[in-house]
Amino acid sequence: MQKKSIVLLITILFITTISALILKNLKSSEDYISASNKEYTYAQALLLVKNAQNELLGFFSNEELYDNYISSKDTELSVPLNFKDINFIL
Repeated sequence: MQKKSIVLLITILFITTISALILKNLKSSEDYISASNKEYTYAQALLLVKNAQNELLGFFSNEELYDNYISSKDTELSVPLNFKDINFIL
């Protein structure tokens, strides 16, 4: 009877250890995914800024549009920008 209780105790300790390792691995995985999402979001923000910069350069590179924009009374109000399906005014 004592032999069975020792085997049962060792089995319970083994299962507890495996469970603790699984929980630690889940926490590490969550931290890794969170860091990856931050990098992805940062890369998306950089691409958005670069695309907006290209839109502005494209808008002001056309001399006729630029001259019309400067001569209009709305100069201080807005610059229209189009990016894919998004239209916004800067």
